[in-house]
Amino acid sequence: MPKYPLIFTLVFFSLLFSCKPFNDKEKLGNKSALNLELAGQVYLFAPDLDTTNCTGSGVSAFCYSNILFVDDSNFIALFYCVADEQIQKGTYNIKDDKVYLQYDSIEVNKNYNWDFETNTTGKVSTQYFIKKQKINPHQTTLTAYTCENQIYFKVNDIETAFGILDKKESAATLIKKLRNDGVYEKLE
Repeated sequence: MPKYPLIFTLVFFSLLFSCKPFNDKEKLGNKSALNLELAGQVYLFAPDLDTTNCTGSGVSAFCYSNILFVDDSNFIALFYCVADEQIQKGTYNIKDDKVYLQYDSIEVNKNYNWDFETNTTGKVSTQYFIKKQKINPHQTTLTAYTCENQIYFKVNDIETAFGILDKKESAATLIKKLRNDGVYEKLE
């Protein structure tokens, strides 16, 4: 479990998005005041945006993230890296073309027990260690754009990232997984 969760988040985003730098000369699409309705949607965040197909690109097989907009004001952020997960929750509000994410002071870490994989004794039964910890609340701003009438987000925290509607994960599936893993209750 990371001793300093904010530092872990910053390092995570640095590693995740350092694969391929953003090219400022790419056409980003039309930026305008949008009618954003995010409740029940999941966005996948990647380091690049393919403006030809309006899809995210550069997603690492080992590290990526999702933001699940649970309802009209709450979200859950899931950061995946190798076999570990870092889950945070918070509230959001929308103003014009910006989504302001305010993270709470609770984080749940789901860390893989590597002894489970190599165990030959049958005595190791825990596949994941799930721990709840306090973190410093922080804020992130997403800026909305359109590409071929699809909304996507750009975030500039440490590195630039793009969020596109996740076509593989649904809100219901992610919430069910978080409940089954015992993570959802720990976020409260």
